[in-house]
Amino acid sequence: MVDFGDENASDFIVKLSDFYRYSLESRQKDVVPIEQELKMLSPYFFLIKSRFEEDISIEIMLSANHNGVLVPTFTLQLLVENAVKHNIISLDQPLHIEIVSDGNRILVRNNLQLKNIPEPSTKIGLENINQRYMHLAGKTITVETSNNFFTVALPVNEYISN
Repeated sequence: MVDFGDENASDFIVKLSDFYRYSLESRQKDVVPIEQELKMLSPYFFLIKSRFEEDISIEIMLSANHNGVLVPTFTLQLLVENAVKHNIISLDQPLHIEIVSDGNRILVRNNLQLKNIPEPSTKIGLENINQRYMHLAGKTITVETSNNFFTVALPVNEYISN
């Protein structure tokens, strides 16, 4: 980007720096407030958007009831990464990711448009998130796949909330 004089190069470098700094600061933490996780997701998604431009979007609609909820670090980033890895992203088939409140859960959902030639998946990412929720909250995540959507439901309970 810098070599070609891309006008977004300096923003990209700043966001990459923000994401890297957050990674270093948070690597020893088991959980972080959802607001901090969303703050980290912003520069990460900027990096993704730099690659896919208008072919990808994210919408965050969390209720005030979920303010202060603690989540395992990098949960949202891993789920966004999972959506990017497994789905077609193009002008004709844009990927839309939503992070929404749903009662005592936070849903991370994307429209389902699986790649014709799937990338190898070890399912370690989802299993890692599930194991951390089991350890921290005694609850499991729920993974739901329909014809149109892939949804991961993150439990919210008193044990891992402020």
